[in-house]
Amino acid sequence: MKDIHVREIAFGELSTVAHIYGESFDEPYPEVAAGSLLRTPGASCLLAFGGLDRTPMGFLIARVILDEAEVLSIGTLLDGRRQGVGTALLRTTFDAVRRGGARVVHLEVGEDNPGAVALYRKLGFRPTGRRANYYRRADKRRVAAILMTCDLIDQQ
Repeated sequence: MKDIHVREIAFGELSTVAHIYGESFDEPYPEVAAGSLLRTPGASCLLAFGGLDRTPMGFLIARVILDEAEVLSIGTLLDGRRQGVGTALLRTTFDAVRRGGARVVHLEVGEDNPGAVALYRKLGFRPTGRRANYYRRADKRRVAAILMTCDLIDQQ
């Protein structure tokens, strides 16, 4: 996908985020989960649109606290994976949180998601920790979370 447009969420678009969230994660109540993340102090949300018809393809919810930012959630529709949607969302987030005073960005990812881990490494994130048995999957198995950090000074 060549033409990806990223912008802040607009009023009334929580259902779009919830739809993408629901396809991305095994959450029974995606609108409640996404809405809860957006109510986090300092949180903001970006939406990515692709193609000529500007179809919603992904979202990213982040927050800035002092000089640190955290990606609370990022998700893309299946059609947007490996198409540059995640990269566009993260690069736009880097710019936004840098303007908000952040010097580093943190995130966590399931160790069973090698595609996401590879993307994060490509964009400058490095592993900084691990939480054993952190995520519970739909089949009830537990997987570890890999904690990752990106130094925004290195990204300029």
